[in-house]
Amino acid sequence: MLQSQNTTLRPISGGTDVTLYGTDLDAGSEVHVSFGEVDCEVLSRKDNQLVCRMGASDSQGGRQLRIDFDGSRGRVPYPVTYNFALNPRISTILPAKSIVAGGVQIDVKGEGFALLQRPRMVLINDR
Repeated sequence: MLQSQNTTLRPISGGTDVTLYGTDLDAGSEVHVSFGEVDCEVLSRKDNQLVCRMGASDSQGGRQLRIDFDGSRGRVPYPVTYNFALNPRISTILPAKSIVAGGVQIDVKGEGFALLQRPRMVLINDR
């Protein structure tokens, strides 16, 4: 039985780890977790905790939790909603160029960065 969760507003691109707390969350040999039509890939589970990684959504808005154990719907005593929001937007990156050796601070400005659970920046050398 589900008792609590750590879901908040997150980007539609997915990739957010969701932790569900309850009892008997390790029941059965197969478990499927989804929020609406969006699957949440189970990463780990034990009796009182299940962690899954959200897939991407095609739109904003709330999705209701569904959890199935061996094909049977699990008990969720109250509605659990996962809320998808637009992905963060970058408005400027300064400086626009850097040196290969690194060590240069890069400032990224925009909005919605608080939605990210594990922000990462990848720089590509396009020479």
